[in-house]
Amino acid sequence: MQSNPTIIRKWTELEGMAAITLDTGKKLGTFDDFYIDPRTENIPALVIKTGIFGHRILPIGAITGTGADAITFSNEEQLVKEGDTPEVAAMLRGRSLLAYRVMSESGTLIGEISNILLDVANPSQIKLNGYQLSGGLRERFTGQYRTFGASEVL
Repeated sequence: MQSNPTIIRKWTELEGMAAITLDTGKKLGTFDDFYIDPRTENIPALVIKTGIFGHRILPIGAITGTGADAITFSNEEQLVKEGDTPEVAAMLRGRSLLAYRVMSESGTLIGEISNILLDVANPSQIKLNGYQLSGGLRERFTGQYRTFGASEVL
């Protein structure tokens, strides 16, 4: 049995991506955020911005693709109100993790989270893969930022 390869995308690469239905080809919004189940590192749903103040939840199982330009799903009925899924709405949002300070086990500040790494190999089972830390001038110049796996978080 062959396992799926890992395809890692940065959250900031996906943020603002169009959310398009396959049945009509209509853009219903843009990818704005996501929910994380901290116990399993699973992402149960995406937050789709549908207007200036409007947001809907797209359950992760409804996603059919995460391409270079859009996130696709079957139809508009798959977008639900936050109040319709209270168990998801009570979870952490990905955006809330940005700028968290990361400490070593010995209490040394290592850095701050600047990006979140997502495994999108299977669009209907997107998982949290790791975190990217902010860096100084050298990291900005080289584009090489320190990362660590989600499983390393205590």
